[in-house]
Amino acid sequence: EVIEKTWDAVLQYERLHFHKCDCPKLASFEGLSGNPSLKAKLLNKLGYPLPWDRHDWQVDRCGTSIRYIIDYHHGFTPQQPYIIDCRPDLRRFSNIMDRLTIQYRAFKYKHFYKQKQAEMESQQQNIRFLTDLMQQQNQSNVNAKD
Repeated sequence: EVIEKTWDAVLQYERLHFHKCDCPKLASFEGLSGNPSLKAKLLNKLGYPLPWDRHDWQVDRCGTSIRYIIDYHHGFTPQQPYIIDCRPDLRRFSNIMDRLTIQYRAFKYKHFYKQKQAEMESQQQNIRFLTDLMQQQNQSNVNAKD
């Protein structure tokens, strides 16, 4: 289960390059349990606990080797027993851009999509009759024209 979720986290970054390579493969795997990453060391200095495990994965992106740094942290609840912090290393400019893109998308989803979804759900709860639905559609059409 942990390995599958880690691979899903890697694929989140690899999907950004689907147009170049539609089938990335794990080339190598290295467990570095006693050697925390630079990010983990920095967070530890700020008071956070060190991860319980660390891996470095080399992914073959159709001929290009991409290194991923993966820290496994203890989770906060029994439903989430661990947290996977997976990211490409910073040795390539494209990896830096990938990390910024993923963080921007997470921020955008958290702050805009969820808010809009909550607004839509509250509007749907107010619909009792067909006339309410028609009025809501008319209001959205007017807003779209503005």
